[in-house]
Amino acid sequence: TRKESSAASDVYKRQGMTLVEIVVVVAILLVLTSVLSFGIFNIYKTSYTQVASLEIRRLGDQVVIHELVHDAVPTQAEGLAALSDDGQTPTDSWRHAYEYDADAPVRAGFDITSHGSDGEPGGSGNDADIHHSDL
Repeated sequence: TRKESSAASDVYKRQGMTLVEIVVVVAILLVLTSVLSFGIFNIYKTSYTQVASLEIRRLGDQVVIHELVHDAVPTQAEGLAALSDDGQTPTDSWRHAYEYDADAPVRAGFDITSHGSDGEPGGSGNDADIHHSDL
């Protein structure tokens, strides 16, 4: 019975977790969370660029339709506002107005540009310019 008593007390001693075990589990969870959140944040930032590219293509299609209906692309003065019902110039994913060039020296004869997340010409990554002529 002494052995049984000793075995029973060992079971009772091991029912909980030690502080070290809890700290190790929390540390592992924090590392996993930081790795996953970094990956998700990069996907989130990349999605802005993809949405801007799609929007530029859509606006380009609207310029072509405008050209078919009115026999000319919108003038530089009219800009992209001529394509919207409310007369507002559309904005990109970062809330910067798209730039429109009615006389661009490209195949389509016009160009639409987003200057990326920084809103400045040039840049790389998410700051890179997106041109309709490059899509």
